[in-house]
Amino acid sequence: MTSEPAPTDDHAGASGAGVVGGSLVAALHRQIGAAVRSSVRPASYLGLMREVLLTSVHATTYPLGLLPPTPFAHEAANPSVARRPAILVHGWVHNRSAFLLMQRALRRAGLGPLHAFDYPSITSDLHQVARHLAPIVERTVDDAQADTCVLIGHSMGGLVARQYVQELGGHELVDTVVTMGTPHRGTYTAWLGFGQAIVQCRPGSTYLQQSTGPRDPISPGGSPTTATSTL
Repeated sequence: MTSEPAPTDDHAGASGAGVVGGSLVAALHRQIGAAVRSSVRPASYLGLMREVLLTSVHATTYPLGLLPPTPFAHEAANPSVARRPAILVHGWVHNRSAFLLMQRALRRAGLGPLHAFDYPSITSDLHQVARHLAPIVERTVDDAQADTCVLIGHSMGGLVARQYVQELGGHELVDTVVTMGTPHRGTYTAWLGFGQAIVQCRPGSTYLQQSTGPRDPISPGGSPTTATSTL
């Protein structure tokens, strides 16, 4: 009776490469199909025009985020609404100016003071950025003499807020997380960017695999309250 030879490392490597290659081909087919379906929808072109307009606005206002002091008023626009401190976390290659057009609406909703958290999205990784966010949250809550605050993250900033709440004890100081256009399962446009943080935003990245589980995508154990909006 003869036994079959055990598979060598070369065979195992080839098998693994085949699985990865098949996954990439399947993902490519899905993306092509989605692109074809989107091309026949008028709403797709309206959305594209909106994105081009907003990109132009953000590019124009970007220099304002480089100037001190922070361009956010600390008074609530509606005094009848209870104030809640909020921290705004921008996305890749952006700064606090990303929230300039939104700040009045946030203040009118009773959020304030508003604090912008700036970070070098190209030279840092998301683990590092989340750790840097922690003392900002603590100081914001202390300065406002509040128990908790609100985190609002745009794009990559939503991943930073999510990691802080899930893994760094942020749920004790944050009662609400709002993410806008955040790639919780990754985005293929991240392949066009550079830097460690944008690599972590690619579908299937080690970072996203570690942060994705059977639980709610943001809140640990059902707390804090989460509101997710894609803009």
